[in-house]
Amino acid sequence: MNKRISFLLAMTVLAVVMVNAGVHAVVPTEITVQGRLTDPLGAPVAAGSKTFTFKIFNAATAGTEIWPVGLGETQSITTDANGVWTATLGKITPLSNAVFADSSRWLQVTVYDGVNPPEILSRIKLNVTPYSFRVGTVDGAQGGQISTATTVPSLAVGTASSVNGIVNVYAAGSSTHTVMIDNVTSGGRTTWYSAAGAGQAVQVQADADGSGGFLMVNRGISTAGFTVDGNASGSGDPTVVVQGSASSVTIDTRMAGDSAVQLPASSIVSTELSNEPGIAASTGIAAVALDTVAMADIGTVTITIPDSGYVVVDANTNVDCAGTTGSNYAKLQIDETTGGLDEPPYTLFAGQTAYAGTGSNWFPVRATRNYFKAAGTYTFRLEGMKAEPGSLGTITASDPSIRAVYYPTSYGSVSAK
Repeated sequence: MNKRISFLLAMTVLAVVMVNAGVHAVVPTEITVQGRLTDPLGAPVAAGSKTFTFKIFNAATAGTEIWPVGLGETQSITTDANGVWTATLGKITPLSNAVFADSSRWLQVTVYDGVNPPEILSRIKLNVTPYSFRVGTVDGAQGGQISTATTVPSLAVGTASSVNGIVNVYAAGSSTHTVMIDNVTSGGRTTWYSAAGAGQAVQVQADADGSGGFLMVNRGISTAGFTVDGNASGSGDPTVVVQGSASSVTIDTRMAGDSAVQLPASSIVSTELSNEPGIAASTGIAAVALDTVAMADIGTVTITIPDSGYVVVDANTNVDCAGTTGSNYAKLQIDETTGGLDEPPYTLFAGQTAYAGTGSNWFPVRATRNYFKAAGTYTFRLEGMKAEPGSLGTITASDPSIRAVYYPTSYGSVSAK
């Protein structure tokens, strides 16, 4: 069958045993367990009836069978479409106190689907809950202490009419309680104390503003360090406050936007934000001679962006057209490809069709272009070339500067490549 088992829930005892002097409680003799059968790929096995055999051992492997001793407790159980099954141990052979007399107890499950050979699944350790079976042998309480074995089927502290109940828990050898369960106006309250005389450590109680609860964890002697108010001021919304000696953090779900979270100043810096806007820029002073063969790089900039978003590239340079009185002009653009082709409307022109002399004629050029990019590293360039193949003049571009700015979002329509 190639099955494997994964328990969805811990072993669950069907009843909780309480105690009362002079009367023996009826101890439950069954445990409900639930699991899930899957194949080696994690898919649930086919739904339907299967034969389960249960045994309890005192070791994860080998060991001694503690219950039921023999062939095991066999039950016919139907798994659902998700492979989930539920069984009640002890319905055939009742479980007794003695089964859980030791802390090492392991449940072994064998499954048979009627076709493949029976398969023994890995044993599952039984943890705390089943050991409540051991409560079945407590008798006799005197002077506020359980001094001998007694049975108490129910326990009431205080009265419904006039007396509030209080339960104090003491550490051995101490006259100061470490846990107190009592009542406040809004409902029940449990308080944990530090070492004797050190004050409250943790307090949980019904919320004073109506429904909900309130939790306070102190960082010193009765000094609040962590507070959760499940129903702040009766609003139905929770608040969380972390209070240190030098700073504090507040989360208030009654508020909206930035007011909902209050952090210490400078607690978050730009490097901690994965989509913070960022900039990369470069400048140069060398003059680049442009020709009619191909676009030449005038200046470049490289930027690494952490997430998808917009990259706005701006570039500036000065173009000198000289050496002729005839037509002489350049075309420039921002591009990602070395020697790229014209990309209207991003191609700009600088120069004139005629000049008064053959000396220098300077033209400032500013170009900009928007990109939308996924996370990664990109290089952008300001490039240019002579626009008129027959021109006898020269063209140089100098003093370039180019800047790339990353924006994680837009607040309107953006034309971007």
